[in-house]
Amino acid sequence: MSEIWKRFKRAMKERRIPWMRVLVIMVGLLWLHSALEKLFDPAYVDGFAGTMFFFGIENPNAWYVDFLNGFVIPNAAAFAMAIAIGELLVGLSFVLGGFTRFGAIGGILLNVNFFFAASHVSPAVWSVNLLLIGLQLVFIFSKEAKELSVDQLVQSKLSKRLGSPGRKALDIVIGAPAGAT
Repeated sequence: MSEIWKRFKRAMKERRIPWMRVLVIMVGLLWLHSALEKLFDPAYVDGFAGTMFFFGIENPNAWYVDFLNGFVIPNAAAFAMAIAIGELLVGLSFVLGGFTRFGAIGGILLNVNFFFAASHVSPAVWSVNLLLIGLQLVFIFSKEAKELSVDQLVQSKLSKRLGSPGRKALDIVIGAPAGAT
């Protein structure tokens, strides 16, 4: 972590603010807030089936209503915990900067499901989920999203040890570091 701190201090001295990293952390904090609200709400798991039933009413996506009624609602407690834990993992991945690509893929999967479940309820639900899907796509493909992150630190340490073939594999899993071509 001291390497990340050194890079951060150097960026501040150069007045080069890593805006993409700031954005990744902010989205991560949104995910963490959402997860912690669910995990610490004693009524969350018990009310999940009712919420899913409500989302099925007037939902224009018949195939998704079938998914809710046939699979999600009968397994409501498991889905409730899976969503809360998924949100927690996505948030931690973004805030800490570890496995950012996998966190973004998980976030996109969650947002796509939230979109199909509840976008008919409010324009805000529709727009927030599309916005987050778009941002997380940027995080997947942006080298700058890894700047000052655990991903970047691990990659710089491992790429020296692994050589060229290992470096290429690492670039696929973690993503090329910021500044790489």
